[in-house]
Amino acid sequence: MNRLLKFITVVMTASIFFSCDDMMDTHRKYLEGGETIYAPKVDSLVFHNGKGRVQLWFWLLESPNVRSVDIFWNNYADSLSVPVTPSTGLDSMAVYVPLTEERSYTLYIRTTDVFGNHSLAEMGSATSYGAIYESTLANRGVKSAETAGSITEIQWYGIADGYVCSEVRYTGMNGEARTVRALPNETSTLCPDAKAGSTYEHRSLYVPVNSIDTFYLEWTPIAPLVKLDKSLWSVISWSDEQADDGGGAVVLINDNLSDYWHSQWRAPAAQLPHWAIIDMGAPKEILKINTYRRRGNTNTKSVWYYVGDDPDPDAVSWTKIAEGTYSSGDLLALQVSESVPGRYLKIYLPDSNNGQNTSIAEIDVFGMMQE
Repeated sequence: MNRLLKFITVVMTASIFFSCDDMMDTHRKYLEGGETIYAPKVDSLVFHNGKGRVQLWFWLLESPNVRSVDIFWNNYADSLSVPVTPSTGLDSMAVYVPLTEERSYTLYIRTTDVFGNHSLAEMGSATSYGAIYESTLANRGVKSAETAGSITEIQWYGIADGYVCSEVRYTGMNGEARTVRALPNETSTLCPDAKAGSTYEHRSLYVPVNSIDTFYLEWTPIAPLVKLDKSLWSVISWSDEQADDGGGAVVLINDNLSDYWHSQWRAPAAQLPHWAIIDMGAPKEILKINTYRRRGNTNTKSVWYYVGDDPDPDAVSWTKIAEGTYSSGDLLALQVSESVPGRYLKIYLPDSNNGQNTSIAEIDVFGMMQE
């Protein structure tokens, strides 16, 4: 019995020995050359998009032996090695990778230390933008631009994704170039102290999502409508008036909203339509007309405008250029449907919200040229 136990013990010991030897054979190839040592990895890696480039932002913690950060893309076919000199503490670093082909990239980042050891690679993605992206952008639309005196007001349409602001440049009173900005939440922009006859240009700025770079579009001209000078104009005829109530027809062009032209209302009241003719001194090409009815008075309903070179109110040569109807408020802004030059401007009031009564406080006329 003892001899049997001894035999079994010998056999088991031999089996264990040969089994361990087989296991060592399996791992021996990995142990040859010693233990693998890795350099410290980058920490908190952040990727940003850019214009013809991308940015990597990362930290190195207690990595004084790290000598370079190595960046790979295109499945490791392309690379960039950036020398670094980190301290024994925490260092934040930014690396810009020039990537001129406009597309998204997958990047792999590792470190290399002074002993030639590499860290395990970290992976991330970013997009390089360029001409293709820029071709999808457009300057913010200008709804209207009007100049009155030394102030130009620009009204804007809505904005697109990535819009940062628009810049408007013009010449100031002192002859120096001036620039104002329109932010995303602003629908209008004032250009103060503008020099008479100044040209206006605008461009929009865009930043793609998560991008470090701004795209500046090309400057585009703005041709503002100019409020024409009425100081030498005169009202030369009218259908009727109640001069002791508002001032009469002559106040239609005196730049004062407190007085007004009121149709005759004492018995017998003048019948519709009512009209008045303005001599502008020379032919004007009109693009817009603002008509202000008497403050707080809604008698005036519809307004028609004609231009011509014959002051006779019944001349067949009058050309109708604009018409509209008040819905609310005192201002009716009319864009001219047919821009034709004419020396005389006729305002025509065909109807009323109150019997035969109408009243107009002021007429402002806009064109393209500063007088």
